[in-house]
Amino acid sequence: MEKRFEMGPEIFIIGHARSGTTVLTHILNTDPEICILQEAEIYWYQNVSHYADVFNRRGLQRKRTWQKGHYVPPGVPNHVTGKQVLSELSKYYRRVGDKVALGPSRTEQMAIWDFFARNYFSATYIFTFRNPLQATISMRRMFPGNSYTEILDTWIMSVALMMRFMSFLPNVCAIPMERYSERVFHSLNERLGTNAVISGAAIHEANQFDRSALPDLMEEEDEKLIKCETIYKNLIDAWDEKNLSFYSASNLYSYFGDTFRDLDAAFSPSVEAEVNGFGRVNPALIDPRRAVLAAYAQTPLALPDWQKAAESYVTDFPNDGFGHYIFAIMLYQNSPSDCERALTEFDAAENCGYVPFWVKYNRAYVYKMLGNHAQATQDMREALLLNPDHADAQKMLALWTA
Repeated sequence: MEKRFEMGPEIFIIGHARSGTTVLTHILNTDPEICILQEAEIYWYQNVSHYADVFNRRGLQRKRTWQKGHYVPPGVPNHVTGKQVLSELSKYYRRVGDKVALGPSRTEQMAIWDFFARNYFSATYIFTFRNPLQATISMRRMFPGNSYTEILDTWIMSVALMMRFMSFLPNVCAIPMERYSERVFHSLNERLGTNAVISGAAIHEANQFDRSALPDLMEEEDEKLIKCETIYKNLIDAWDEKNLSFYSASNLYSYFGDTFRDLDAAFSPSVEAEVNGFGRVNPALIDPRRAVLAAYAQTPLALPDWQKAAESYVTDFPNDGFGHYIFAIMLYQNSPSDCERALTEFDAAENCGYVPFWVKYNRAYVYKMLGNHAQATQDMREALLLNPDHADAQKMLALWTA
């Protein structure tokens, strides 16, 4: 019988941070016919223009090596949007895609399900997940400013997304990080019709830790971790190495439903909307124009359409300090004649509670451009009080007061 759903050319690797998504991406990118980008996050930057340029500049800033996945090759025009990058890449590669690593406190990641199901229904999705205790320890080292609750909610969200994708979409598989092996990746090659080089050196068992590595874990956080460990055990027990999916001898449909209920019970109420819908989420945090602000924060490009998007954003969301801050930087970096207006936007960012150091540090330069030496020096001095180790602030204050 002819298959109803054909496999699309896209491959998306999705998992929580520190769950083996990078290793899997590197392995698949050894196939000369595959190009999977490393965290291009097209679900968020889909409408941002000149995204190939943004992605490549970001790679340079992070000092990434010139390898496939770290950069978009020259054949892709710089001006295309985030979503168009993949279609342009598909002119040169048989399979293209993106690697998505879910992190804590990333509200924009709630757009993942709607974006992919709406735009890439027949794509191939490979989900990874890891023992929640080991994942929590590893993620806490990567995100020291986030609580265990936020980190565990990230783990839960990644599993909830995995089950939702498996329930609705036709080409979805899952691989626990603890089951990474040459045999499993050979099965993945067969399933994808790829020819990735599987090196034993690329697959190694991660260090194992016990609960003593979490000395500051609160009682309610430990209860949450126990719920996650129970979910993980049920996933491992049902995981099928041959099909890279889950199996239930009694009723797979009911197994998915039971898993969803367990996940809902483990979620924190404050982030429940991230899986079950937008609900009470601040609309400013998921507004598409905010992706332009994020892109400019990483790679300042003097693009008129970006500045128009930022201006309309701060008009619609006047209480978002981040919006005022980025718009202020756009104004004074791209047009010296707009310095007075930039000061107004910096003041608005400060009044909205945006990071005081960055507001004062950048506003000092605007005052200097306007010839207000006293105010520039005062702002830079106050910025240094907030961050005494900032080398450039130290240098500029010394120069201005010499």
